[in-house]
Amino acid sequence: MISALSLLGTELSLIRATSFAESNPVEVSGRIVEVSLPASSSDDYRRIRLRLNRHTVISLGLSPKRLPAGSSAADVKLGATMTVRGVYSRGKAARNPGGFSEANWFRSEGISGKLTSVQVSELKPASASYRPLHYLYRLRLHALGLLENSFAPQTSALSSASSEFQLSSDGIMQALLMGHTGGMTAYTTKALSEAGAYHLLCVSGMHLMFFLLPFRKLSSWASMSFKGQRRLLSALVFFPALLSGFGHGISRASLLFLSASLDSRVKRRGDKINSLALAGSVLLFFQPFAIRQNGFWMSFLAAGSLKLMSPQAKSKLINDLISSLAVFLILMPLTAKQQQGANLLAPFANIVLIPLATYLTVVGFLILFLNLFFPFLSQQISMLAKLLTHSVLEIWLKLVSVIANCRKTFLCLPQLIFAAIAILWALVLIFLFRSGYFKVALFSLLISLLIPFLPMALQDDKKHLDIVFLDVGQGDATLII
Repeated sequence: MISALSLLGTELSLIRATSFAESNPVEVSGRIVEVSLPASSSDDYRRIRLRLNRHTVISLGLSPKRLPAGSSAADVKLGATMTVRGVYSRGKAARNPGGFSEANWFRSEGISGKLTSVQVSELKPASASYRPLHYLYRLRLHALGLLENSFAPQTSALSSASSEFQLSSDGIMQALLMGHTGGMTAYTTKALSEAGAYHLLCVSGMHLMFFLLPFRKLSSWASMSFKGQRRLLSALVFFPALLSGFGHGISRASLLFLSASLDSRVKRRGDKINSLALAGSVLLFFQPFAIRQNGFWMSFLAAGSLKLMSPQAKSKLINDLISSLAVFLILMPLTAKQQQGANLLAPFANIVLIPLATYLTVVGFLILFLNLFFPFLSQQISMLAKLLTHSVLEIWLKLVSVIANCRKTFLCLPQLIFAAIAILWALVLIFLFRSGYFKVALFSLLISLLIPFLPMALQDDKKHLDIVFLDVGQGDATLII
């Protein structure tokens, strides 16, 4: 019911949002409802969302050079009101199949459009009630700076433009710990996506488990009581969510952890799926537009499938492989929709990539805490960080690169459909054989063997003309086959 109300409510909100003539300069006033972290802690450029009225939110970027006299990037805070002038656009559609559609992204986020060539004419500070949220933003920005200093990349002679086409460890630790991918190169982002490892950078329950693992071990070593351990973990559970800005995955995991901690108090064990549905309902209550976002669905589908499945193999490796394969198959439609295909090696690669990511995340949190509590030892901590993570990062990225470049195992959307049908047909045959319906199973097997020859029998000898339009951003081409 809450999902249906969220879908209906967000649609009505999008319809009622104020629209402007595209490519025309407009002047608007509103309140800042979100300030995104910059690509680096030293960057003064800010990407914000400005709420004009109840239903209208626009996105815009602010450069410190375009702020009023006497104002700086530090004044651009949540809750501040401003008057800006710029050119309005509803967002660009995808130029290529599988490409990024700015218009669809705006719609899923509840954004009406964006302003370019922005000029701020007035900026008023936020009220004191927003101060706790300002402290939170400063904490995230400070943590970003500490991670950048501790895991600074090796000096390179390549220009910043050339480095975008290189596989690099730049920004990986910030992405693992904070979900902040703005510091990664474009090539690294694409390689992680094609290798099926991008989910490791979306802070979720797995990261929460990595974060709490040392504290569990420490409390057990200190012989802490069960109540004391529960209080300690309940107090720490929101730290990864604070760092990542309360994304869908980590918010879901935090709510599930807190609901599970109530089991011992009420002397009853909560149902896994009902707990998951409760977490989803709470998230949709506070963020209705999440119902339109792939990240929300992928997070809850993956969590639900893992909770429903309980592989009973004796080997932990086999259980992990079965779980990874099942989640991969369940999420395949959403994955294929996002990148027009999927890599069949992804579930096998994650068996190795996830433990390496576990190590990097635990070490990353350790380095972050050392920086927070011992800032005067920043140089020594930076040396320790490089010593503990450099070789592991190199291995992790090398494996990602190898998997991403295996083009023969990357199936496009039509091929994935046939692969999914083949897998489902094989499962049906196995079920029929196990249930004792051997004649039906044999007949089905014969039909499945004849199906590949059907297109050959129906093949048309007529010539076909294919015209493909190629758009590479800087130029167009037409390929006639």
